[in-house]
Amino acid sequence: MAIVGFGTTLSGASVGAVTGIKECAVGGKSINVINYALLDEPDRSTHNLQGVITSGPITATVVFSKAVYDALVQNQKTIGGDVWTLTDVEGNVWTGQGFITDLGEIPQTVDSENNFTLEITPESLWEFTPVS
Repeated sequence: MAIVGFGTTLSGASVGAVTGIKECAVGGKSINVINYALLDEPDRSTHNLQGVITSGPITATVVFSKAVYDALVQNQKTIGGDVWTLTDVEGNVWTGQGFITDLGEIPQTVDSENNFTLEITPESLWEFTPVS
């Protein structure tokens, strides 16, 4: 589910607010499949087991700000993980321990603003609290 708009807020406990979000998406949940076969079965067919649940990353397109970008670089280099909170324009909240897995390049364009991409991968699952 994509969440688009400047009303979306993203912050890390150590980083502070990531301002200038243009677009943001929270990855869904998926379950991996474990395939196995019993070699003594006559047809040697495979079987599937439900594996573990994983959450996809939070990805955001952010308007470049030197202060924000520098804080994210420092977080990526020294801390390795942070408690992140994303609140969308409707008030739904995702929280969890995560780490920056991608801090994109800053393209130099003729546009009036330069943007970069940010990807935060959860250590476990993002906790979702819907608006009531």
